[in-house]
Amino acid sequence: MATIKEIAKLSGYSIGTVSRVINNNPHVSPIARREISKIIEELAFEPNSNARVLKQKTNKQILVIVKGRENHYLEGLVEKIENELQNYDKEMSVTYVNESDDEVAHAIKLNDRQRPEGIIFLGIDPNNFNEDFKKIEIPCVILTNMATGMDYVNVSSFSTNDLEASKCACNYLIENGHRNIAIIGGTKVHDETCIESYRLQGVIEAMNEHGLAFDINRQFVGGPFSYEGGYNALVELLNLYPEVTAVFAMADIIAIGAIRACNDLNKKVPEDISIVGFDGIKQCEYCVPRLTTISQNNHEFARRGVKDLIERIENNEQLSVNDIVPFALIQRESVKKI
Repeated sequence: MATIKEIAKLSGYSIGTVSRVINNNPHVSPIARREISKIIEELAFEPNSNARVLKQKTNKQILVIVKGRENHYLEGLVEKIENELQNYDKEMSVTYVNESDDEVAHAIKLNDRQRPEGIIFLGIDPNNFNEDFKKIEIPCVILTNMATGMDYVNVSSFSTNDLEASKCACNYLIENGHRNIAIIGGTKVHDETCIESYRLQGVIEAMNEHGLAFDINRQFVGGPFSYEGGYNALVELLNLYPEVTAVFAMADIIAIGAIRACNDLNKKVPEDISIVGFDGIKQCEYCVPRLTTISQNNHEFARRGVKDLIERIENNEQLSVNDIVPFALIQRESVKKI
């Protein structure tokens, strides 16, 4: 008798996708459903109803909590996580929370209600991982932020070195002749748990190492991580620091908003102002001009994060880890050499 593994091998789809077709799960593309169903029919496959009922009772989901409803980078990362989980025949349940919400409080409620096998957090505020987090005892993974300093044995983390990545972006601008460099997005309040602080610090360190002064009151304009935030920050920056020739944006969506503002203010990118973003979202390849950016490796985040989580679910003696995922500077059209 044919098995699910054999059907997966013949169809070229994962075991998880085959399982969803067999169980009439709606989260399958029409093409995949058609191709898998054809093979099932050809092999005269008949699922064991008792085993299927048992699996439905015991196969728990992985809970994914995403902080921020407009973060395109995290949206792409969610897709990569789903693909990785399919390789382990795992389903996921995704919950989006607002940037101002306490993601740990949400996780505690969902953990009590859904009883997942593990939790993956995306885009956290480390300050929310306080005493209450001890109520969650299942394996957890934090992606894009580090869990160093958190005294929890059930939490692993995988992050970019934000300080070195932002230094790389600033050094690239300096290598292209820019001296009047500004930063937009985020906050200038120093917080060692916040990625924005590391990105700000990285740019300032790069400028100091090249003997360039940085006036945070003129060369930094904060704001939300959004297109509108980037647009408004660029407008304010030109009033504070009109001699600016290059801008480091703390996220790609901020950079894209800034490019739109430049266009409306008759400033050309990169002829008048060069702009570098951070994240590496797909939209960078299609905006005008194409955006130079620091690319975070979301495929590697998903692969390593899911692998670590599954290993600790299956082996409770497996230790948690805190690792750095490499970044890359992607050079496109938004920076001009002067």
